[in-house]
Amino acid sequence: MNPRSILQTEKITKSFGSFVCLSGVTFTINPGDFFVIIVGENGSGKTSLLNIICGLTPPDRGKLLFKGRNTKGKNFSWFTNQGMVRLFQEPRAFEQSSVLDCLLFSHYGEKMPGTLSCLIRPLSYRQQENKAVEKAMSFLRTIGWENKTAALAGELSFGQRKLLALGTALLSNGDFLVLDEPVAGLDQTQIQLAVSLVQQWINARKQQRAALVVTHELEAFQGVASHALRLQNGIIARDEDA
Repeated sequence: MNPRSILQTEKITKSFGSFVCLSGVTFTINPGDFFVIIVGENGSGKTSLLNIICGLTPPDRGKLLFKGRNTKGKNFSWFTNQGMVRLFQEPRAFEQSSVLDCLLFSHYGEKMPGTLSCLIRPLSYRQQENKAVEKAMSFLRTIGWENKTAALAGELSFGQRKLLALGTALLSNGDFLVLDEPVAGLDQTQIQLAVSLVQQWINARKQQRAALVVTHELEAFQGVASHALRLQNGIIARDEDA
């Protein structure tokens, strides 16, 4: 096992009754990797693999290490606190919150300022707030959304909500993204933008960051993925051309 890796799976196996959805799944993700796993048409094993990686369900057999630490018995909150950020297939946002507020919440995460700080607004709070707003506005300018700061998340199109969800992941304080079908339902322009945003995020801190994408869309990641494996019927079948 590589102690400098971000994520390592070793012979991960998971069954539900007589159905084996994962069998001997082994791979390693290192800092700087844009790691893509292509799933078959029926998506067999995809959800189970993602849930095991994020601590939502344990494997029956095998070992999972995150940043060199054995994750046996660790839950989703532990992975989150260690810098993992999971983006689900269906975009999740506070529908009655503005686009800007959604991005600000992702910046603060569980470290939201206390009520007293919000009321008194000391210098440290104002500096933190300004930094968060500038970070969010920089992202909005990058995707051409300067005029959508006040738009409600629930009023966005499906593709726009997926881009917003990706933005919340990119602006979080995490250093390992786990992305479930991040380009599904996007048009070609949005796909290119989403892939570019993830690549830029990794490149900004290649010694600390990495991303895992699980997708049906191999073509969208050709030329940018550092590694591409195929998960077919619960087995890592072969390398794909990245």
